Amino acid sequence: VRHEKAHNGLAYEKFLPDGPLAFLPMANSTSQVVWSVESQDAARLNNLDETDFAGEVQSRFGNALGDIELAGPRFMFPLTFNHAHHYVSERLVLVSDAAHGIHPIAGQGLNLGMRDVATLAETIEEALQAGKDFWKIDILKDYQRRRRPDVLALIAATDGLNRLFSNNLSIFRIPRRLGLGLVNRIAPLKNFFIHQAMGSGTVGTPLPKLFRAK
Repeated sequence: VRHEKAHNGLAYEKFLPDGPLAFLPMANSTSQVVWSVESQDAARLNNLDETDFAGEVQSRFGNALGDIELAGPRFMFPLTFNHAHHYVSERLVLVSDAAHGIHPIAGQGLNLGMRDVATLAETIEEALQAGKDFWKIDILKDYQRRRRPDVLALIAATDGLNRLFSNNLSIFRIPRRLGLGLVNRIAPLKNFFIHQAMGSGTVGTPLPKLFRAK
């Protein structure tokens, strides 16, 4: 979408009762919209003309970026969860969405896949340095052992966030409002969540060397 006000490089994500709505900054006062809704709502929205669709986005997002108009084509596809029981076999490794497909909330799928690749590279490097055949199943299982805790933790976190925020039950409204307020006011807590959102891995899971600061 194209919007009246500059985004200044900021991404926005609104947690609505029917699903999260994200604005991801692009060039020249435009943003990519990622909107998760129920299947029947997605079909209805996709059939709207450009003006009506932009109006639906505007009504949910608000006026933080001024008036909104459509600036590109729309694409609709179903969200599915998948997680492979095994990431490896002899001479075969699954990484990224081939190994795990998570909810796009908070945009962590790419970061998760990049940590897969970095961990695989580290596993292969260690095997070569030790003079071992890196394609052997016992070596590749080390990659799987390293990655599974991070993946499972992020699956639980994204699913939990989606369930917590994508409803309008009164029992959830006050606790989540208080929780977000505390995160915004307590600098160490806020920095922790920013650190996680930037792809730095889940707590207790060592980062692969390619992700560590020099």
